[in-house]
Amino acid sequence: MRLRVTGLDASGEAALRRHGTVSFEGGWYSIEGPTDDDIPDLISELVTLGARIYAVEPRFQTLEERFLQLLKGSGSDAGADDRAPHPS
Repeated sequence: MRLRVTGLDASGEAALRRHGTVSFEGGWYSIEGPTDDDIPDLISELVTLGARIYAVEPRFQTLEERFLQLLKGSGSDAGADDRAPHPS
């Protein structure tokens, strides 16, 4: 996910890191790792700590990323048969 946020102090940045790997570029924080259920809790925590939230962008896995993940066998369902059924 990506966040455009101001007013983060050390405790706010620590909150981000508790939810995943954090990077900052061009005024945006990128957090790799939070689940959809984590996002509202993280935003609430940041606001409680005094941060001002301007934008929240969830990050979706691209088709290419998913394909590569399946090829590497690192997906949670990598062993599943994702092929369409053979027409009879």
